[in-house]
Amino acid sequence: MPIQILGYFILFIGVALAFGAYRAVTTGEIETITAVLIPAIHFSAGLGLTYRRDDSRYLAFVLACFYILLGILSFRGAVSAIHFIPIVPLVEFIPDTFLRWNVSVMAAVSFFVLPALGAVFLNLKVVAANFDEELEGLFSWSAPLLVVFVSAFPVIYSLLLYGRLDFFVDPEARVIFGYSILGWASGVFSALVFLLPIALAFGLRGGERWAWVVTLVYGGAWWFPFFRDGMPASRLRHFEFLFYGAGWTAVAFVLLIHWQYFWQYDAWREKRVAKAHRLGKVISQQTEVETTSTLVGTYGPASEPPRDQPACVGRRKVNKKMIFLVLTLIVIVSGITFVAVRRAAPSLVLWFRAAFQKSMELTVPRNVPPTDAETVESTGLQIRLEGTSIDSKGAYALINGEVVQIGARVGDYRVEAIERHRVLLSKNGNSQWLDKEGNFS
Repeated sequence: MPIQILGYFILFIGVALAFGAYRAVTTGEIETITAVLIPAIHFSAGLGLTYRRDDSRYLAFVLACFYILLGILSFRGAVSAIHFIPIVPLVEFIPDTFLRWNVSVMAAVSFFVLPALGAVFLNLKVVAANFDEELEGLFSWSAPLLVVFVSAFPVIYSLLLYGRLDFFVDPEARVIFGYSILGWASGVFSALVFLLPIALAFGLRGGERWAWVVTLVYGGAWWFPFFRDGMPASRLRHFEFLFYGAGWTAVAFVLLIHWQYFWQYDAWREKRVAKAHRLGKVISQQTEVETTSTLVGTYGPASEPPRDQPACVGRRKVNKKMIFLVLTLIVIVSGITFVAVRRAAPSLVLWFRAAFQKSMELTVPRNVPPTDAETVESTGLQIRLEGTSIDSKGAYALINGEVVQIGARVGDYRVEAIERHRVLLSKNGNSQWLDKEGNFS
């Protein structure tokens, strides 16, 4: 029963997020493919859990890890969670009672407490036996536990780092081994870069040797520029860079520890068989009397029953059809999202170009007076407009991660008006409009 409850809960969240993603796509406010894929993963994991599919249990576990890592990056200010989870379009449907709750507590529960409890529950041996009877309640997964844990990281890495729309629509050429890739080939290369880590996750869980090799190369490539050219101190102080670097280092460390699972499977199997016998010794003694008559009747008194090794130690076969189906589904969802976004907001590509150029300009030293936004930041309070929602019930704005209405105060500022893409803030009798790009006017 708890498994079905968890499945329905994940499915319910997926329905809500799917509606939010639909509204974000139709209004042209979506910024990542991840915001569309996460609801789809919710659907697959939720429905699969209700039917006790082991692949869905793995998807639910990956989903829990995604929320935890996203929460860490979001709390550190490296990313904005609303870009990857379409919750802003749902604000207007949330009762006012919930909006008055402490946002920090709600975020901590949503990104850490609930996902951690879900991940622990899915890894319980008793729960695992409901999905795969061959585990016999002795193991949580058919692969080493740490391998299953680190296999989730490539998926999360791809969704967070390569899930941005500008990664696909950025007009700049891609460079591989010193060669520039232009036009449609650049788009294909971007799609492969996005899909490869997802394929690696399935391969690592199944003990595929190619996945072991490619993952180590992938992790080494992240640190390669540091060892080749040296990394500026500013980059080393960048939390997001160190976060992903630590993740790939942990993945490589685990894969090197469990190399036998990939390259000497028989030796790894023997160790697990021995552990399975030790863990199942008490059970076998308790059931020996009950099973003796059945075995004699089946195999005859003169024959001895075959002593096959426990099925729980078998390598999990990689369902290549499933991998192909998942990757195909991701491509289809991504393609539909691109078409919908282009129709709903034809200027989106231009917006990304302007944002990219602006980010490049900010890296060049300028001897010009600071703008209003820079002045606000220098005073110790940076105002960020992350989203707005206007309906018959009123107008809401998401500022610095807090849902506010007209008349609310954010630091030294008072919210005077809320429009679709900007808010009016006042301080000491002076009023200024703040847009989503952080510009005051």
